[in-house]
Formats: sequence, structure tokens, C-alpha cells
Amino acid sequence: MAVVVRAPAAPLAPFVERLGYYSGGFTAGWERMVPTGTVHVLVNLGAREFHWRGSGAGDGGGGGTARTRPSAVLSAASTGLLSVDLDEWRSAVFVCFRPGGAYPFIGMPVSAIDEPLLDLESVWGLDGALLRERLLEAPTPHAALAVVEDVLLAHAVRPLEPDVAVARAVAALERGTPVAQVADRLGVSHSTLLRRFTAQVGLPPKHFARIRRLQRLLAAATSMAGGDGRGTDWARVAAECGYFDQAHLIADFRRLTGLAPSDYRPRIADPHDPELLLC
Repeated sequence: MAVVVRAPAAPLAPFVERLGYYSGGFTAGWERMVPTGTVHVLVNLGAREFHWRGSGAGDGGGGGTARTRPSAVLSAASTGLLSVDLDEWRSAVFVCFRPGGAYPFIGMPVSAIDEPLLDLESVWGLDGALLRERLLEAPTPHAALAVVEDVLLAHAVRPLEPDVAVARAVAALERGTPVAQVADRLGVSHSTLLRRFTAQVGLPPKHFARIRRLQRLLAAATSMAGGDGRGTDWARVAAECGYFDQAHLIADFRRLTGLAPSDYRPRIADPHDPELLLC
């Protein structure tokens, strides 16, 4: 697989963690994509549309009837139980926003995104509809990433000034600080924190903290077990990642992924690698 990943241009750096291009594809098959707590732009260069399965009624927690989306989408901060057919993602460009980073670039609160995958045309109009074609015309991967940056800057509908309070709340929650303590340290009421955080990040603070704890858990399990989860000491990682005990870990893991921890087998070798489909 050929991969190009880089940091964004300076004006985008407070909002975008990284952006990248890959080609070569993955092993064919459906992959369950666990929630990350962040928003992404995903553009499938290998096909004009792709198939996905969600967690709605009848979907069986990422199974069931496949649906289609156009090639360019915005993925929500919490995708629920979402599966995609990796065989269709032979080449793609992606943008990984920081938590809350998508807020200046869409004309609505991030919490108003009510679908796991939103057609970019509905967000950026004609620019969203034509983004795939522009990326395919780019002569190099680096040129394609420059196109994405130009589109982002053109669609900044709010000042490119980070909300310091929300950024501090994100950092504290990722360290495992309780929500009430975060509000106290920021000198704001719980309701004010809830409103501002949810609008910009797309998730209430408590749910965001749960998802980021899950991501820490998966990263620790991948590192401990060599990538596939087998042989992980779940009691140990439960304590390290801030769960009350192993039973708490298992229950929360199942609610967020639809699986028991021991059943999680990523088809992607390292699903937490920022160079892959979802950061």
C-alpha cells in the first residue's frame, strides 16, 4: 500500500490533525469501524459510490442490508456500529479533524449531523460534489492534498480561531478527568460546557470521553497483542485505561462496538494507524 500522510498547512493546523492519500487497497471484506470521537472527510477515488452498513433497525449492529453513499462523505464523530466494504476503498483521500475541528467548516453545529455518513454535496454544495473529480485530476498525491486544503479554507464559515475552553475540555477528558471537574476547572457551568462542547465536537462530553477511552483501550490492546487482540490481558488494560474493572470494560466495549473485546478482529492490521481509513 502506498501512503502519503502529512500535517496540514498552518491556518488549518488547530483544526486538522492530519490529511492523507493512500492507494493499493485492503484485504477484501467488510470491516467494522469503531467510533473515534472525531469527524473525517473521506473521498473514495476508486469508485463513484461505496457500500456501508449501519446500526439502525434491522441492520444487526453493522450487518444487514448494505446501503450506498456517493464517493465523498463526512463521517460523524460517533458513527455507531458502522461497517464498510474495504474492497471498494482501493484509493482514497482523507482528512482527520481534531476533536471539534470540523466546526468552522460546516454551516451547522456538528451535533446536528444525524447520519453516520453525510454526502459532502449536502455540506459544501457543488465543491463537495466535484471534489472527487478534482482529486483525480491532481498529478500527484501531494497535489491532491493541496486541493483538499484549498477546499477547506474556501469553506471556513466561522473564524479560524479555536475555542480555548473546548480545547482544554477535550484535553482534560482525554486524560480521564470527570466532566464535573472539567467544568469547574474551566470556570463554566455544566450546562454551558455541555452546550458548547456538543455543538463543536458533535458529542456530549461524557460520550466523547467514553469513545476516547475506547480508543486508548484498542491502542493498548493492539500494542500488547501484536495487532489482533489475541492474548490481551484485559484486566490489566481495563485498569490502565480507566475502567472500574474488567466487567465494566466488557459492557462498555459491547455497547460501543457490538462485540465482546475478545471477538474484535480488525481486518485492517492496525485500525488506529492514522494513515488508514479512519484516524
